[in-house]
Amino acid sequence: MHDDETTRVPSLLAVGLGEVAGLVFVVGQCVVLGPVLVTRLNASILLGDYGISPDLNLWGAATMGALAHVVLAGLFGGLFAALHRSMVPRARLRLDVQAATGAVYGLALWFVNVQLVGRAGYEWFLELPQALMAALHALTFGLPLGLFFAFAARGRARRLAERRAPAAPRPATPTLSGRR
Repeated sequence: MHDDETTRVPSLLAVGLGEVAGLVFVVGQCVVLGPVLVTRLNASILLGDYGISPDLNLWGAATMGALAHVVLAGLFGGLFAALHRSMVPRARLRLDVQAATGAVYGLALWFVNVQLVGRAGYEWFLELPQALMAALHALTFGLPLGLFFAFAARGRARRLAERRAPAAPRPATPTLSGRR
């Protein structure tokens, strides 16, 4: 049985895992929606409707979009760490549990970010096909994030177990006389 500490993902690693999942998410969005639209949508998080305006050049949109995306992906990875910590240690190691938890987490992010926050001030996010957006959040952000956490927890548990294992006895070293 693994104890709580051996399967816990440290906070800084959690932020990094959020960044990697965010990269998977943005690639998935670009494949489905196109890179220009994704860039402008991400820019609009910081710039409001000016982010989707043709008046903003693409490089400006890319800069602001990347900044918004990096900050949010890290934040959402850090928030997932709290969910991860609330799990029993054995569940943190299970790929199926983490994958399902991650996918549901992605859906929750879609609901909060698009359905609630979007309605409050980013209505252009509601013009996108919502079932597709929900699926992208679940399958290209949440699912990978959950799996990344499971692999990180497994690696941490393995490394800590190796450190805690008693050292193996050293093999006998032969001497010139053949005796020890």
